[in-house]
Amino acid sequence: MNAKLAGAVALIAVLAGCGGSRGLIRDSSTAQLMDFRMDIGSARYVRSAIGRASVASALCFIPLGNEVYARAMEDLHQSAALKPNEVIQNLREDSQHLFVLFYCQHSLAISGDVIEIVPARK
Repeated sequence: MNAKLAGAVALIAVLAGCGGSRGLIRDSSTAQLMDFRMDIGSARYVRSAIGRASVASALCFIPLGNEVYARAMEDLHQSAALKPNEVIQNLREDSQHLFVLFYCQHSLAISGDVIEIVPARK
């Protein structure tokens, strides 16, 4: 009986859960291949901004939500509250995965620096 109990406990421990996380730096300037010309007098860091979103799934393959990237980007732009001549640069994507029995959750955070661009004086 003890062997069965130990086996059941080991099985529950294996299935109970695990998780992981990763990060990715995105180059928002060159990834879009925009062709424009600007005369910039200066650029200065103003603040950081972050957007977060999560999506869960049952049995780790039946999604219980969608558009995690779109929601995180929307939250990032709301957090940044950009003013005229401000842009978001140095984007970083951090994701985290949580697995617990028959439930999985993917969390995404996208952060960036708000930079103020001051036009060159003529």
